[in-house]
Amino acid sequence: MSREETAVATSGWSAGDEHRGLVARLEAISTDLGSRAALAKRAGIASSSLQNYIDGSEPTRPVLIALARAAHVSITWLATGRGPKSADNLPEGYFGVAYYDLRPYGDRIHPLLGQPSEFRILRKSDFDERLITSGTLQAIQTNDGLPPYIANGDLFVVDTAVHIGPVVAGGRFPNPHYELDEAAIYATAYQARSRLRQLRWRELGKIMTVFAPGSKKAELTVTEKTLDFQVIGRVVWRGGAQPA
Repeated sequence: MSREETAVATSGWSAGDEHRGLVARLEAISTDLGSRAALAKRAGIASSSLQNYIDGSEPTRPVLIALARAAHVSITWLATGRGPKSADNLPEGYFGVAYYDLRPYGDRIHPLLGQPSEFRILRKSDFDERLITSGTLQAIQTNDGLPPYIANGDLFVVDTAVHIGPVVAGGRFPNPHYELDEAAIYATAYQARSRLRQLRWRELGKIMTVFAPGSKKAELTVTEKTLDFQVIGRVVWRGGAQPA
């Protein structure tokens, strides 16, 4: 028996123990995201591949990195079980959201098309658990202050899973779900500039009207021919003005 094998036998550790630990951690992050399928989708791997790792196959380093990023956990914790689970060492009860400050760009939305350079830390208790695990939240700041409804510099968390109206490239209403919360505020973009607005259907699925919050006068009518209007998402949380 080699020195390494003797050390393993003495410690009581086995490769089976290591694999069972990895499986437990994969199951844990699958549960955090709602299902194994959700984890695989966010990591960009096939569900069958994830099942193979649970059954005994050894994931490669790139796959482990993709899984850790998808679940926002530490790669060291996922691979070995050592160290903190959180990728950013956040305290219990908090989570990070990708943050985009549109103010230096005159509220133009092009920063949203790239990777976030910053994150904002928020309390989990302020959000529905399904939103936290959805991966569809992003935080934005704009200069679009509309007192008394919106203070200049407020921080907004937007659920980008809301898709209503024509997209910039396509020019039609592609989503069959036309429900609008007329009391809600939506992050929209018109001519590539972000605006916080309320939305109403004039004709379901065909004609939408856009209002400044609290206004009764429509400032824009959107039809399937309107190519430069976009709904980024619905505002699900608002905080006080943040530092510039």
